[in-house]
Amino acid sequence: MKLNHLNDSYCSTHNRNCFTSLPCAGPIPGALPGSTSIEVIVVTFHQDGVLKTLINSVKSQMLAKHFDGSHEPGHHVNYDDGWEPYPHWKLHIIHDGHDSFFHKMKDDLTRNGYLDERITFTCSETRGEYTSTGHANRHHGLMNLASKDSDYVLVINGDTYFVPTIFQWIDTTHRLHNPDLIYWDIVHREIQDCHNKGGLSSHLCAGAIDWVSVAIKTKIAQSVGINSRAVAADWEYIAAALGITPENSSPNISTYKIGKILAAHN
Repeated sequence: MKLNHLNDSYCSTHNRNCFTSLPCAGPIPGALPGSTSIEVIVVTFHQDGVLKTLINSVKSQMLAKHFDGSHEPGHHVNYDDGWEPYPHWKLHIIHDGHDSFFHKMKDDLTRNGYLDERITFTCSETRGEYTSTGHANRHHGLMNLASKDSDYVLVINGDTYFVPTIFQWIDTTHRLHNPDLIYWDIVHREIQDCHNKGGLSSHLCAGAIDWVSVAIKTKIAQSVGINSRAVAADWEYIAAALGITPENSSPNISTYKIGKILAAHN
């Protein structure tokens, strides 16, 4: 079994060294496939179809019993053998503001079977200012909705879609390496300045990472919170989790990059 560590210090995309990290903790003895608990915090405002697509992409997460998480070219699993729904996840959706759209959307989602015991759909009392749109809701969801007993938390936007095996990749990486932060590549329609137009090759530095690119151990994420209200709040949150400061330019936690495109930010 081989799981390549792709978090090399030299970054060919940026032609310089990106951040390295502390060593990962290594395999978790006796951890069974699918045992990693994952929580997702979503912020949304007046989204309909894209939010339903996101919910479906989470409810469609699958677990293949014979998946080993290999990055090797040509690696595959038998798609007819041993697939089942991924078992341990929760989804917390927070609408920005208490208005008629929220109530209409919640009724629609409830009536058409999008919500179940694993999914919450709540709202903030007031609409946030433009410069801080969603950030206060992200912080609230992270600190008050995500369980401190979960393994990893993702904080994302409502116009996000996951490939159906992203939870399995997180689970496999957790069980085999147990890093504090896991990240991956994404498709991003607003990114036009990289070699893969429309894609984002994620790196642990400002301008090269997105909300939907990372899963952070819940206890670490909750220890720093989401305090910035800037446009680049995603990097400030990730940097805080990494322990990056003006005085310390190297992470003080372990990181692991999965060299796959696992999500899309529309």
